[in-house]
Amino acid sequence: AKLQKMLGVIRELIKSKGPITVAEYFKLALTHPEHGYYMNKDVFGVKGDFTTSPEISQMFGELIAVWIANEHAESRDPRPLHLVELGPGRGTLASDVTRVATKLPQLRSALSGRLFLLEVSPAMRAIQRRVLLSGRPSDALNSDDTTESSSPTSVNNDNWREFETANGFRASWLDSLEQLSSQADGPCCFLAHEFLDALPVHKLERLPSGEWREVLIDVCSNAGLKYRLSDSPPPSDLLACIRSNETRRHIEVSPMSGDFVDQLARHVTSQGAGFALLADYGYDVANPDELKTDTLRGFRKHRVRDPLLDPGESDLTADVDFDYLKRRIARLGLPGLAVFGPSPQRAFLLQMGIAARLSALMSSSSASSETRRNHLSAARTLLESMGQRFKFLCISGSPGRLLPGCQAPPGFLPETKFT
Repeated sequence: AKLQKMLGVIRELIKSKGPITVAEYFKLALTHPEHGYYMNKDVFGVKGDFTTSPEISQMFGELIAVWIANEHAESRDPRPLHLVELGPGRGTLASDVTRVATKLPQLRSALSGRLFLLEVSPAMRAIQRRVLLSGRPSDALNSDDTTESSSPTSVNNDNWREFETANGFRASWLDSLEQLSSQADGPCCFLAHEFLDALPVHKLERLPSGEWREVLIDVCSNAGLKYRLSDSPPPSDLLACIRSNETRRHIEVSPMSGDFVDQLARHVTSQGAGFALLADYGYDVANPDELKTDTLRGFRKHRVRDPLLDPGESDLTADVDFDYLKRRIARLGLPGLAVFGPSPQRAFLLQMGIAARLSALMSSSSASSETRRNHLSAARTLLESMGQRFKFLCISGSPGRLLPGCQAPPGFLPETKFT
């Protein structure tokens, strides 16, 4: 039903205008107003198609909160700090960070601004609101609340769009980052967890002649979809994404990811003391063992699938090219900006003290044997299964980070600094 409708929309579009780019397909499949994957349902967790780090363990969000407190202290800026999360999922990370803030006076004093959530899906906004109003993600997500307060049909109601969370933060949604400048007066902490990997990518292939061609999507005779090469060179904006020393034959580029990072960098520097923490599946070309080619993939019921199957019913994702993001930031030439990373998740969490936090949870007198096993399993997943593939990048406008000899933020120190 829905699967066929989304596929039908895409096939009709191709028949009317010709083959489309992978980026066009990506955007349609995820965010089409009626049939897009993210638009009408909860796609996270055990019952969904994938699970993110904040859903795996409370420790993840708790350590992010401690990192924010440390960075704000480093900035020495007395102004209220706004928390801005891009693509908040179910709201679990925002809930954990604000919960910790209520227990850390230093962080609560810093986060005296507002909580902004950049989210386009009405269904996900409803879930985020329910989680943040409850202050207990597990309870909110296991409830069968179908009241008006949790319904996506209320998203255009001003009283629904702005609310106070259970942890005492004034929260509201953004439709785009452009709206932020008129609503947030002061420095911002941006969190983007598994946000960039859900932004559209273009696929490019190098011909034997050395020229590049864009990979397009066309209809095929069995009522499905297929890849085909463009007959003409790619647009200049795509060619500009390619490294001058590129050796791969197949690459994926995401100008949209670069545009978002540009906006974050400008926001950070415009206020003089903001910072951003980006966390995603991705690779760093500085490590030859990590060089990727075709990473575009679908996810359904926690299994990898052909990205051209089941549009609208499967998640689409592509690994983030962190070197490209750093090149985009450098190209801006903004003064007062420092970039750190990418740092593997294992290194980041160990430097942030996950071992000590795990020990505290395991030794809690109220923890059952099952709870202890769950904490240990979650830590192993975060550090081992996701420890290397998942990476963090920091964009900092804190003046202290620009001083000669200044140490990198915690989580971004050389791995020789810890064991």
